[in-house]
Amino acid sequence: MKNTVKLSIFIFSLLAASPLFSFSWPRSMNGGENIFTKSFGQHRAGTISSSVVFAEESEVHTIDNGKIVAIISEHDDDMTWFESTLGTAIIVAHENQICSVYANLDREELPEDIFDTDVIDAGTTLGKTGKSNWHDEDSGLEFQVIDTKNQTLLNPRLLLPKTRSDADKITISNVTAVSSKGENYNFLVRRSLPSGTYKIYYDTQNDITPYKTTITINGVATETISYDTLQQYKGRLCVSKKKFYPSEILYPEGTRQLIGEVALTRGKINLAIIVTDIFENEKATSYALDIN
Repeated sequence: MKNTVKLSIFIFSLLAASPLFSFSWPRSMNGGENIFTKSFGQHRAGTISSSVVFAEESEVHTIDNGKIVAIISEHDDDMTWFESTLGTAIIVAHENQICSVYANLDREELPEDIFDTDVIDAGTTLGKTGKSNWHDEDSGLEFQVIDTKNQTLLNPRLLLPKTRSDADKITISNVTAVSSKGENYNFLVRRSLPSGTYKIYYDTQNDITPYKTTITINGVATETISYDTLQQYKGRLCVSKKKFYPSEILYPEGTRQLIGEVALTRGKINLAIIVTDIFENEKATSYALDIN
């Protein structure tokens, strides 16, 4: 898929432009373990989360030098890209055609001169968070990064300073294979399957989602789904790798997460599942299967 390759190259070149490249945090970090309430790519209200949502109310700061291009009031429906769900939000344009979005802000806490501000410096205070977005889940900052050139949402965790590892919290449980006919096979009780194409799922976790999932068969990687970008396809927000995966495929019923899709041919195979966090820490499990 050409667009996916171009996006991967774009992200790599952005990160590699300087060995010290990263944006500043959009809020103060206290070193706590519960930094986020929602992760990029996680299931959220029937769709895929295009933001990271921080825990707790906080003061908000710009991540880099830039130019304010929009200030959105609560439930303003003038901008279809944001679907009026972000509440009070400020959008800042940066170099490399990147925009940062600071949402769920408290309008009453916006600086008085913000509406007259054009060029803005890194670390400038944008006010405080509130409960202005439509999700109304909490008072934490909802933060997005957009690649306007490719009309793609980027995973902010790739561009922000690294803080901690999530690998020790990731679990791989209740792995199931779903055939093209909709038949379900739970690997805890069934290791003999008919040949065919299967979507492999495991149980979601409420507080964390992996950065990448990989399936290998007999040691060879057959599919990897990584949550570095999201893009629109036929009006739906999707993870785009070999295929476009919308929310209903990635998270059926909202309780399972797609690991990948594989074709299983006759014979005895070893199917391994690897989940990887943003720091490339891995957890893995494997199953000996008899395909008939």
